[in-house]
Amino acid sequence: MEKLIIIGLVMQTMGTILLLGGYAPQIVKLHRTLIPTGISVLFWTMIGSGATLILVNMIIQNTSTEIVVTQTLNALGAWYTLGLVIYCKKRVGEKINVHHSFKWIVATIAVLMIYAYQVLELKEFGYVLQVAGTVALLLAYLPQIIYLHKVKDATGISRFLFLILGFGLWMITLNMIINGTSTGIIITEFVNIGLILVQAFMTIYYQNKNKNH
Repeated sequence: MEKLIIIGLVMQTMGTILLLGGYAPQIVKLHRTLIPTGISVLFWTMIGSGATLILVNMIIQNTSTEIVVTQTLNALGAWYTLGLVIYCKKRVGEKINVHHSFKWIVATIAVLMIYAYQVLELKEFGYVLQVAGTVALLLAYLPQIIYLHKVKDATGISRFLFLILGFGLWMITLNMIINGTSTGIIITEFVNIGLILVQAFMTIYYQNKNKNH
């Protein structure tokens, strides 16, 4: 049993490293090509927001310094990628439109967060941030999938981004299974992995299709 726990810890560590390193292929490709085609701004906004909310909760809950530093790098990587995507889109003259419904959703969430901060204990408020961050990370892949289906061009996307993220999350999920994490959380992670794989297959499909033409 102890060996199994050690294996799970190794998987957790490797998975976390992969999740952090997963941004690197996309960042490198954007720096090299300056082509943002197929990349959803909303996707990276939600990834950065989710990672930041979870980071704040970690700080509130006095999580170990190593984990906080890791999550900080995770959040910074997401925000840096977002800034790079926006720069590249503006460089090629692509307009970045924010739908009115999204503005209302953000405003509503902000109001609810302010209310929760006022009525809840600090640690309870941290748990709210954790849930909100997790939901943001899960839902982030939907706008990316929808956007890619709309433009049908994945030229600017690094296919390794989603492959590495998916593999890293799979290793973390295996550790959760080993440690008896609740079924609900594990199912949520499998849904997340499924969405990542859908995005990976779509990226490979459209890149190969456009290459053949």
